[in-house]
Amino acid sequence: MFRIVSDLGADIPREFKDDDLVVINQSVSLGGEDRIFDLDSDLDMRKFFDEVAKVESYATRAMTYQEIYSVIYPLAKESDLLCLSFSQRLSASGSQMQKVCADLDGKYGRVVYYDTQTATVGQGVLVYYATRLLKKGKSIDETVAILDQIKNNLRFYVLLDRENHFFKGGRCDGLEREKRGYPLLYLPLGDLYRKVAEFFAPQVGLAFLEKKLQQSDNALIFLGHGNNHSLALYLKEKWKNYAPKISTCYINPVMGVHTGKDPLLVAYLENSPLLIDFDH
Repeated sequence: MFRIVSDLGADIPREFKDDDLVVINQSVSLGGEDRIFDLDSDLDMRKFFDEVAKVESYATRAMTYQEIYSVIYPLAKESDLLCLSFSQRLSASGSQMQKVCADLDGKYGRVVYYDTQTATVGQGVLVYYATRLLKKGKSIDETVAILDQIKNNLRFYVLLDRENHFFKGGRCDGLEREKRGYPLLYLPLGDLYRKVAEFFAPQVGLAFLEKKLQQSDNALIFLGHGNNHSLALYLKEKWKNYAPKISTCYINPVMGVHTGKDPLLVAYLENSPLLIDFDH
């Protein structure tokens, strides 16, 4: 048996989150003040997204080696670990986690690093499956092999609001800076976000995403949101026939400072047989 650790890149609906999962929280800077928000508090997350809409400046930073080490080291003394990170293409936190894992691997037991090559609800899908595979008695190596298969069928889209906070974060590869519409971004595995379309009304973007879901046989859908929680709940009901499991969650502050107050993130696993018994 082993334990699973994730950095803050992963966003998972509460009903899919395993109690034994260890998530390394980290601070964000809003208006020059470093803050840590309670990820399990809806009130705290609503407060965060309200503040994001108002602040003139924000910043995120990669976690340091020591910050990650302080969490992983005591866990490594107790059991083998599989540590999943944010895409290294998007954040240097992943490379720091990789160094920590390499230094601790074999000291007490196995400490294996895995780059999910994605983020937020996309990473959440992979972390969710990792925890299910652990419950099924799979080994670390078996889990990693299946995660590699799952990634081939993972799709991840982001519909931004008009605030376009993405520009401030420098992660808007090929995006024009004019606030003309609602950009739809796609996150290819291991790469930066790419714009695939721009809509003058968010309803058109949602129709585009729904058509994508209609065209594939989906194993599950995770809907990430900011303070547009009611929209996510509406889509959960409207799209419930497109996958056996669909749920919603707030996206974490590290991503939220870039997306703005009211983004919609859609991650789904398409055209893939269920690699584990989903419901048990």
